[in-house]
Amino acid sequence: MARQQRQFPQGKYILRTPRKSQNGQVYAVYLYYYWLGKQVRRSVDLTVAIKDWNQDANGGAGEFRPSYGLNYKERNAYLRELMHDIDSKIMDYIKQHGEIDGDTIEAFVSGDDKVLCSDNGIDFIEFAKQRFIDRYNSGKIGVSSINTFTTEKEPDPIATTGDYSNVTMTSATVTCTYENVPEGGVCGVEYSWNGGSTKQVVGSSNGTQQISLSGLSPSTNYIYCAYIEANGQTYYGSDKTFTTGSPSLAGTWSCSITRNNGDTESWSVTLTENGKGSAKRTNSDTEWEASWTLSSDGHAYVGIDYIVSTPQRFSYQTYDLWGTVNSLENPSSISGDGEYRVGNDITESGPNSLKFSMSK
Repeated sequence: MARQQRQFPQGKYILRTPRKSQNGQVYAVYLYYYWLGKQVRRSVDLTVAIKDWNQDANGGAGEFRPSYGLNYKERNAYLRELMHDIDSKIMDYIKQHGEIDGDTIEAFVSGDDKVLCSDNGIDFIEFAKQRFIDRYNSGKIGVSSINTFTTEKEPDPIATTGDYSNVTMTSATVTCTYENVPEGGVCGVEYSWNGGSTKQVVGSSNGTQQISLSGLSPSTNYIYCAYIEANGQTYYGSDKTFTTGSPSLAGTWSCSITRNNGDTESWSVTLTENGKGSAKRTNSDTEWEASWTLSSDGHAYVGIDYIVSTPQRFSYQTYDLWGTVNSLENPSSISGDGEYRVGNDITESGPNSLKFSMSK
């Protein structure tokens, strides 16, 4: 069942950080609203380091941490008062008109309160024409005739965020469509992740574009949207998301282990996507348990364990292997160091050092 749409927008504060942000660097705090496909941002003229900002506080609206300094309470009080003022104007407008659009919210965020006036909104040209006629009728000026004309308003630019495709651990392709791009307009895609955001300019023409995003991080959720910069403002499409792939060691590996005493062993190790697996020594039918992890920097761990646990007996043999893969996206070899232990409920031997290599 689809989620019921909220009938009014709610604001929050965000940090606009570059892709490679630093905890010690300060970044601008922005007031942010999203409503009916339109994003509205405004700087509040405050800066703060990432370590001194808590995005989850204040119901997700964000606030300064106590580590910011003695005046963090004063800063938070100012942010709450500013958002309360804008939220109150939004609610008053909804009470008057029954609904609200993104342009009206943008007016409130920018400090323009004229949209709350109840003066019927007389067009300036009509106002000037009537004033001219009134002065003529009062005998203060003479005129043979009055001719007026109205220029047609140019349509607003439209940025439409499309689907994504070809997602890997470090790249993806997104589709964006641009319409009514005026002369001098700039088209692009903005994408963000936990801890940063960036923009990629793609041109200034109308049409649909397939945009390649590269240099992404594995196992990361990205939010992206199309945008057009024109007429002194930015027109955004709706937000969409994708998640980059995770590195994996799943598959069947040949493993060679050399202990510190020179003894060598050969293994067949089968690893599955859930981080588990099994292993057998060459020329042996005994199946051992296996487990694995692989970090986004290419460091791998493989564990091989054989445990016997009964009311009469407890014994174990374990191999812990730590190494580096040759490729994060398609690993085919691992090599490194490890440890070997053997023991029971009374004694233990180890850890004993070893070296290993694995290949597909």
